[in-house]
Amino acid sequence: MDEALNPTPELQRLYAEAAAITHLTRDDPPLYMMYNEPDIVPPADSKPGQFIHHPNFGRQIKARMDELGIENVFVNSGANPPTPQPPGGLLEFLKKRLLVE
Repeated sequence: MDEALNPTPELQRLYAEAAAITHLTRDDPPLYMMYNEPDIVPPADSKPGQFIHHPNFGRQIKARMDELGIENVFVNSGANPPTPQPPGGLLEFLKKRLLVE
């Protein structure tokens, strides 16, 4: 457990290599990210993995996708105030991209 929280340089390199954000490219498909977590800084005494899918992760992915010009939506209904969904929400997002007319 201590090694995961205080990784060696080699382990840190592996973490970075495995991270989704590392592999984003301009030709990636659109992404709709939904979170329902409080928008807080994870406390130091939180359980390992408790905040693994934290909204901060989504915000970082969104920022990188925006830089690359990849369409994406970030929604966090657990934030205060909640992040609004785009018109039609997830259903419209999926219909627009998956249905052939």
